[in-house]
Amino acid sequence: MIYASWDTTLCINDTKFLIEELKKVGSSKELNIVVLLDTMYPKDETNFLYILKNTTRNIPWYEKDSNLGDWRTLAEFIDRVKKNFTAQHYILIIASPHGMAWQGVCQDNDINKGRTQAQLEATFIDMSELTTALKIITNNGRERIDIIGFSTCITASVEVAYQIAPYANYMVASEENMHSFSSNPNYTWPHYKSLSKLREFPNMSAEDFAKCIVNNFVAESNTSAYLRCYPTKKWVNIPINTTLSAINLNRVSQVASAVDKLAMNLIKEMPKYRDIIKEARSKARKFGPWYPRTKFGYLAYLPKIRETMTKMGIPYFMDVWIDLYHFSELLYNLLDQNNESPKLKFLLQKVMEAINNSVIANNVSTGDNAHGMHVYFPSNAFRYDQHLWWIGFPYLLLSKKAFASYEKLDFAKATSWNEMLYRYYHIPDFLVKPWLKLKRIF
Repeated sequence: MIYASWDTTLCINDTKFLIEELKKVGSSKELNIVVLLDTMYPKDETNFLYILKNTTRNIPWYEKDSNLGDWRTLAEFIDRVKKNFTAQHYILIIASPHGMAWQGVCQDNDINKGRTQAQLEATFIDMSELTTALKIITNNGRERIDIIGFSTCITASVEVAYQIAPYANYMVASEENMHSFSSNPNYTWPHYKSLSKLREFPNMSAEDFAKCIVNNFVAESNTSAYLRCYPTKKWVNIPINTTLSAINLNRVSQVASAVDKLAMNLIKEMPKYRDIIKEARSKARKFGPWYPRTKFGYLAYLPKIRETMTKMGIPYFMDVWIDLYHFSELLYNLLDQNNESPKLKFLLQKVMEAINNSVIANNVSTGDNAHGMHVYFPSNAFRYDQHLWWIGFPYLLLSKKAFASYEKLDFAKATSWNEMLYRYYHIPDFLVKPWLKLKRIF
């Protein structure tokens, strides 16, 4: 099942590429490939497609143009697939531009309304809504989906994994920004290679297929993307190392438990170790350099400005995600160098062990410190709970869509990680609630 929310200008050329890749494989007696495809070009419409070898077949859908940024559309799609294509195993791949990690997936814009109006009326599926859809279509987790894959940026986070863990067995996602299908097809989600293997070996286990997807991904080192707001590629290219990982969701609770114990200890020791934590965080592998710091922040991507900001230690992008394992490793080493806190080092070791136990496949460039799962750790208090695409005034006041807070996530409720961040940012307990309310406006 491929749920392709591509009602945006970014995906005009991706549609044809995806369908052509899938048609090379085609469905068989043992494998059904079904796509819900929402596009704006050549027509603003939604198509329910059954993929055959070298061709497609349209399946009746209940409306001409659906909003794939609505969780009910996702639930309806999966329900129809399960009724019409009964199978022993199900794989759901959610494809959309503008991955937002724990903030949501499947942004749906009606570009015909104009840029500003489209921003204000855009919808997306946040994590609580995704949970609602998954709860319904899995019968409250009793009929789990085998694999949920995210063919979108920045989704391989401990928060997302923990949120969907009750409803699926495995997750495949990228910690980093991803190329679009049309811009760099050799370095994006490997639909053809992985599905060809599944067609050849239809009895492959869910774990083996999750690994197959990751192993067929080609990680690209120091690749770059051209930001379309500039007239020429010579103006700005932002380098990244691409990633893809597979996570056993049945083991993510171990990661959450280890993080919770670590966070509680860090809260107690914060005055003593804040500087060391800050150093480890500053050196940890960061993700999302293609996302500007603010909606006016594209100037920071110009080479000279970016170079100056880097020298000054000022991030030119939304510096909010760091690799959980690498951060833990760096903090452990800093404590070890100073012969500090055996208990804290033990807890950090437990976090790293839990991550290694949960991440069953990880495809990265040589020397990349991306270990398969990142965590939300904004560089400062101002960045906390700041939405990626509608940052601050006036969008939070005018938008029809309310943006979910980090506090609402199952991971935040189950662990003390967010409380640790408050303490790290010097936010006293009695100011937390008013501070969070203020963050909803600015």
